[in-house]
Amino acid sequence: MGNTAQRTCVLESLKRLGNHPTATQIWAEARREMPSIGLGTVYRNLATLSKSGIILHISIPDGADRYDHNTFMHDHFVCDRCHCTIDMPHTKIDYTSGMQDGKKIMGHVVLYHGLCPDCAKAK
Repeated sequence: MGNTAQRTCVLESLKRLGNHPTATQIWAEARREMPSIGLGTVYRNLATLSKSGIILHISIPDGADRYDHNTFMHDHFVCDRCHCTIDMPHTKIDYTSGMQDGKKIMGHVVLYHGLCPDCAKAK
């Protein structure tokens, strides 16, 4: 994967935001440094970065996908009310055992949902 100025800008924008931003939020941040960057360019670079394992792509049911520069194994929590996304500790699973019911387990994705501490207090 070649490193382009746009890809570097997208990655650095994601790191600066640091709060599991959407592609649109990353685009807005990237435009501060590179005003001509397009939303399509941001999406393409996010896809490339996530496919290569440099960032995480978090699919959010009924919401905008989020992105995370922290690739250390962890899960996520999404608030049903304010839609914030929060890192959750990851339960370690031993993948060295190989096959499970004919399937080679390589990893998993866990997405918790409920009310974040602020929304739980406000309720």
